[in-house]
Amino acid sequence: LRIINMKIKSLIIIAVAATQFIGCVHTAQEVKPHKTHTAHWEYNGELGPESWGKASAICTQGQEQSPVNIISDSASALKASNTLDFHEATKATIAHEVDNGHAIKITPEGDHGVSVRGVHYKLLQFHFHGKSENRIDGKQFDMEMHLVHQNAEGQLLVVAVMIEEGVHNSALEGVLSHLDGGDIEETMTDILPKDTSHYYHFKGSLTTPPCSENVLWYVLKNTITIDNQQLASFRSHHKENFRPIQALNARHVEAN
Repeated sequence: LRIINMKIKSLIIIAVAATQFIGCVHTAQEVKPHKTHTAHWEYNGELGPESWGKASAICTQGQEQSPVNIISDSASALKASNTLDFHEATKATIAHEVDNGHAIKITPEGDHGVSVRGVHYKLLQFHFHGKSENRIDGKQFDMEMHLVHQNAEGQLLVVAVMIEEGVHNSALEGVLSHLDGGDIEETMTDILPKDTSHYYHFKGSLTTPPCSENVLWYVLKNTITIDNQQLASFRSHHKENFRPIQALNARHVEAN
């Protein structure tokens, strides 16, 4: 009997230990440790532009960073090889809109784009900044729209459109009605200035981390307008999402 009782006690101890072990396993599965993330970034505070080098070193060490202040009188004549040709769609297309936490971003379907030296750059997305990032002769515009393109080799090209408060812009009504996200119909040629043949050109970077360089920039001279209510709607989501001006360094701006 004593031997049987000892065996029973041993079995009870083993069962209790097993139960505790299973409980620990379940607890470990339920409370998973957070994954390690790369440094986050914001437009203000401790995670603002001054600290973006923690997210990507080139943000603070790069020599061809964007945005810049364009001095129109200092711009040289545009080289023929840098001429920008537009072939954006003239018909409405489906586009997917989202507030990604830093900007209102729209991703259109289809193969819209531009070309330089006969190389096609597909439009990946366009987004909005609550105040302009680039400046012209020191002037900061009310907003700025960036159309981000990419060629088959991965090189990026950004067309920047300055936005001024003024006449109501019916072409952006679809965007403004889905600021919290959704699918819209947009005609790409309607959101651009009527004259897209005059612009400033320079080499720069992305204006957010990772601040990658070797980006071709084309800042259109002609602007588009939105009325004060439309401006307020955009800024109700993002107003201060613009990076400070970066040094031009050894770069030259071209213009036509």
